[in-house]
Amino acid sequence: MSIGGEDHWLPIQEKTSLFRYVGEENRPPLVTMPVVMVHGVLSSHRTWNQMAEHFWNDGFEYIYATNVADLEDGLSVDDAVTPFAETVEWLLSNVHPQHSKLILVGHSIGGVVARRYVEYHGGFERVLFLFSLAGPHKGSLLSHLSRMAIFRSTFGDSGDEDGGRAVPTNFADRFVMVNIYGESDGAKFDGVVNAVDLPEAVNVGLKLSHTQLNKGDQAYNVIRQFLLGQKWVVRVLLRSMRMLVPNDSEDAGAFYFEIEGQRAPFDGVFQPRAGRLYEFTDLTPLGTFAYPMGARVAADIRFRLREVSRAGPVRRTLYAILHVPLVEQGVIEHTMQDNFGSEINLTIHCAGAPRVIPEDG
Repeated sequence: MSIGGEDHWLPIQEKTSLFRYVGEENRPPLVTMPVVMVHGVLSSHRTWNQMAEHFWNDGFEYIYATNVADLEDGLSVDDAVTPFAETVEWLLSNVHPQHSKLILVGHSIGGVVARRYVEYHGGFERVLFLFSLAGPHKGSLLSHLSRMAIFRSTFGDSGDEDGGRAVPTNFADRFVMVNIYGESDGAKFDGVVNAVDLPEAVNVGLKLSHTQLNKGDQAYNVIRQFLLGQKWVVRVLLRSMRMLVPNDSEDAGAFYFEIEGQRAPFDGVFQPRAGRLYEFTDLTPLGTFAYPMGARVAADIRFRLREVSRAGPVRRTLYAILHVPLVEQGVIEHTMQDNFGSEINLTIHCAGAPRVIPEDG
């Protein structure tokens, strides 16, 4: 089948500029769950021709792309999120009431729009998978934590003075996010975007340019492995911590975590008060990882604390290997201590990626 052209996109709703892709071959649908794709700046639904054909060939019946006017005109992401959220809600409520969830795919700024919809506009209740391609994600959930914005302390210090936004409770357990970015010569740069590893997402680097990431086979092959249910998804979540110091200082110093080489938070540091217990009622992801099913029975995840401040004569250190059995709905509560006796408590969650494409797909 040739690559789909303009005549393969049928307008669905004029108000939201929503289009549905219909391929050249009529065949019984294998997958009825909707797919919605959102483009980047100065682009349109036509950028998804090749990606839509891949979904069509895998048996997806309802493949949509939306023209986000604000992004076509190069305007702000925030202005685009609300109408996009309204489009998704209209689609599920009026066209696909039998489905409570869908699959989102975003390219470039479209990936940021999709992520903000999921994390800050309640989309985690509506999305099963979110695939971000070449997304310029500048902020993470942990950037708010690093400024103490959503810490909840047993001593009553809410830490809300900087107006940070709270995140949904355990939202990360309700959907799978995959952050696919371009890289070259070991650098996470696709010619346009400097990529970052998101702690709430499985992060995958491909040797592709910015404009190639939503075309061709490579990115879709990554997407397909998840939709076939061929991956274990392991999330390392921060539950609580109490940081101690070997002196009378009230400041525990600045530090960050490093998990499998990924910095968390990637855009900040933790600066807690010494001796204070910080509990996270919203379990906060420090890292998310995927492993092929059948390849191994357990994963060993390297966990390290990296101190930034140099105030004392002795550096704060912590290194551990987190041994995680790869089993369905496996949950491990893990406690560790650094060389000062500080206590850090993690929740580690393992589950198989939900299968969307049937075995004969």
